[in-house]
Amino acid sequence: MKKITFTAVAALALAGVGTTGLTSFAGVTSNTVEATPNTSLQTKLNELNQKVAKLNNQVSMKQVEISKINTKIEKSKAEIAKTKSEIKAAKKELDERKEVLRDQVVELQKESNKSVSGNIYIDYLLSSDNFSDLIGRSMAVGKISSANKAAIDDVNEAKSKLNALAESQEAEQAKIVAAKAKADSEMTSLKAAKTKAKESQTKLQQEMWDNRKELEARQKADSAKTQQLVKTAWNATTTQAAKSFKGSSSLIQNAAQFIGVPYVSGGRTPAGFDCSGLVQYAANMAGISLPRVSQDQSNVGSYVSVSQLQAGDLVFWGGVGSAYHVGIYIGGGQYIHAPRPGQNVKVGSVQYFTPSFGRRL
Repeated sequence: MKKITFTAVAALALAGVGTTGLTSFAGVTSNTVEATPNTSLQTKLNELNQKVAKLNNQVSMKQVEISKINTKIEKSKAEIAKTKSEIKAAKKELDERKEVLRDQVVELQKESNKSVSGNIYIDYLLSSDNFSDLIGRSMAVGKISSANKAAIDDVNEAKSKLNALAESQEAEQAKIVAAKAKADSEMTSLKAAKTKAKESQTKLQQEMWDNRKELEARQKADSAKTQQLVKTAWNATTTQAAKSFKGSSSLIQNAAQFIGVPYVSGGRTPAGFDCSGLVQYAANMAGISLPRVSQDQSNVGSYVSVSQLQAGDLVFWGGVGSAYHVGIYIGGGQYIHAPRPGQNVKVGSVQYFTPSFGRRL
């Protein structure tokens, strides 16, 4: 028989105090749980927890990504609507320029029919009264030619503008199609991940059915003892001790008040949390700004090995920058986290679900 002992250290950490505040917990005694360890069973359970946690994190991440894509799609729709409006205006401008040129051509044709030389500009110059008049008429002809050239240039510019806008519209439409395809693909992956998680759980549960009663009883006893330590320590905390470790105790207490709140994929409010949503919300309450997802949260603060964890540290599963689960360490090998769908925010133990590393804020 192996004794698994949970001492008041967990309670001390939850209250946000160090060993200097030990006298505040003189009435908290050590609690011992008798259990027969089943290494194979615990290993399988730990692997299942790791696998399910990864899948749940993937679900949350995909939901966040899909939300961002939907936002981009709406933005693209607005930009395309604006582009269409500009294209409509460009078409109108093009039609107006064409009408101006058409009127000028008609007038030139009328005048050409009356011309002696067949060129109204030459006739206009030849009919000059004197040299000064000739110079004046030459300048007038030049202005007319320049005006016609400007009109033609305007038409070409309008055409170019229209083509550019059309290309822009097509590009935006292509982006929307690609974004929609990506969103659909991610949704398919999301559903597949959920199905796979359920299948894995069902399969392992069936395999472990004969032996799980013992493990569940032990986990239930451990959880009950831990929760009692948490409550006892909390009530025994002195005001001065709480002030001494205000940062970590605030973060822990903020998270602890949500114990019992259901896990919701993508959740980040007291109505329901996922793992990173709980940590971000508790941190915000303590005046600490954290990114939304566990991958980004795992880059904040300084790296801490599991053996050096202190109350208030964040604990992660996975790698730095690729963590798939996160919780808040409360000391004594315990942490508060939002486990997975079907469960509530609770106190977990490193014995059953061991984190990979910690980050100190």
